[in-house]
Amino acid sequence: MEYRVEFPIKFDCNLRCYYCFHSDYHNNRHPYTNGKRFERKFSLEQWEQWRDKFLADASEILIMFSGGEPFIPENAVLCRDFIERRDGVPYQYEFLTNGLFNKEEACFLCKLVSKIRRIGFTYHRKMIHDKPELIKKFYDNLLYIKNMSIPVYVKELLRVEDKGAILEHRRILSERYGVDLKIQDYKGDDRGLDCTEISEYSDCDCDLVDMEYRHEVGKLCACLSGYKDIKIRGYDEYSGNVIACWHDPVIIGNIQEMRFNPNFTVKILPDGAKRVEGVPREFAGTNTRDLPLINKKQRDSVMNNWAKNRTSELRNELRVADERIAGYTSELNKLQTVRLQIIGAIAVLDEQLKAEAQTQQDAAAQPESLLQEPDVSTKQSKATTAEKKTNAIQNLNQ
Repeated sequence: MEYRVEFPIKFDCNLRCYYCFHSDYHNNRHPYTNGKRFERKFSLEQWEQWRDKFLADASEILIMFSGGEPFIPENAVLCRDFIERRDGVPYQYEFLTNGLFNKEEACFLCKLVSKIRRIGFTYHRKMIHDKPELIKKFYDNLLYIKNMSIPVYVKELLRVEDKGAILEHRRILSERYGVDLKIQDYKGDDRGLDCTEISEYSDCDCDLVDMEYRHEVGKLCACLSGYKDIKIRGYDEYSGNVIACWHDPVIIGNIQEMRFNPNFTVKILPDGAKRVEGVPREFAGTNTRDLPLINKKQRDSVMNNWAKNRTSELRNELRVADERIAGYTSELNKLQTVRLQIIGAIAVLDEQLKAEAQTQQDAAAQPESLLQEPDVSTKQSKATTAEKKTNAIQNLNQ
């Protein structure tokens, strides 16, 4: 049996797209309110014990690192430590990155090339298309990994309005870099349950979606054809639970409790909903919008409730933002008053300095004139004295 295991890494990311699956985490919404964060409750040793007991028939275990950004420092250390553990298990690895990592965080891959099946680069058009420095970093990192002889591909989400740009991107990637672009259907923001974009797809649009992302009605739903897919929850209250599908998160095992039910299948129902079958329908740690959607009526009901709750959350966020703006406005007004006072004080001091400079200039010029005047007056005084003496002598003679 070949298994594909989505192994949990931290949800942290250096991009934080507004439509991210983990936007609740990034924005401190339920269940991560008040900045609360969780650690993974099970260790790598516990995972290995669970794997040895329940996946002993594995001819290959493909480990997928995604969900957060695998090459931010903390996640990169976790991935490296996992891969470098040597226990004889037939592991292969794949990563899904936003391509905006620092090269030093991914350099450990160069020694592990033979173990890496592929690395996908998701091109988040809505987040980076108008930021040339991020686009350059994306392509630089793509070539950095490709030059390690690691298979790479680029993925884009198909929004109808961007179809032309996406097709042009596919052409450039193929001709300039020799890299494939996989187009994935875009189900919507956050948990991706509203299917607004898909409802607007034409038959031609549907044909653009890569086969890897097509889940045909009535057939088993595998995230990667040929593998039995399981996902392990981590870094939340329910860390350790094993599930088969994010859209129908029925619990099929638990790492810490050493249990697993391999008899599950994931099917697409005629209305497009995903459903886990063959095991008890046990749930834990699900939001309303995480629960299985059996039919359109239920989906509409769930989405209406979600929309109401989300609207309430957004209004609360708006209120908080308005309060912060008001606080900043008050502080800004105070600063502007202080600024005007400072400008006035500077103007007064400038005038005083100019007046003082003029006084000093006048004082510097004054001694020269004062020195000349005494000479004239002295001569006049001496002349007057001599004249008086002459007159006195004449009077005596008479």
